[in-house]
Amino acid sequence: MLVIGFLIRLPVITVSCENQVLYEKPLKGEIEITLEYVHSVERITVIEVFRVKSDGIYLEKLLWQSFGSGLPSEPINTKLSITEVEGFYCIDDIGENLGFEITAWFIPENMCKVQINDGYVVRLNNGGLLVIRLAYKPIAEVMVKQLFEG
Repeated sequence: MLVIGFLIRLPVITVSCENQVLYEKPLKGEIEITLEYVHSVERITVIEVFRVKSDGIYLEKLLWQSFGSGLPSEPINTKLSITEVEGFYCIDDIGENLGFEITAWFIPENMCKVQINDGYVVRLNNGGLLVIRLAYKPIAEVMVKQLFEG
């Protein structure tokens, strides 16, 4: 039985900043992760929406308030378009698989907020390297961690 617990793997989503785990749970179906931050050059709000599925992390939506340094001035690909939604420019239904890990560096002035659809929210007040990772872990490891850490 113990051997099976190490052979069967479950998808686990982990969000960390500066090597401190902020969120870690087995992936059940799909989850949405939203990053909302102040652009460091343009000083406008940017919102990035990701969907985590068992086969990777997908960029789904990008919203921003003005055109400028490092912000899209045209769609990411020719199948998409830029629309206006409640004071934001928006590229929606992107669906680009970014793989199993994404990283982003934030400074305190970015005032980055990470929101996960099950209600978890954290602010990166000190900034740092944010890592969102989908990994397959042995079911025994996941069960032990949940048992002792809640």
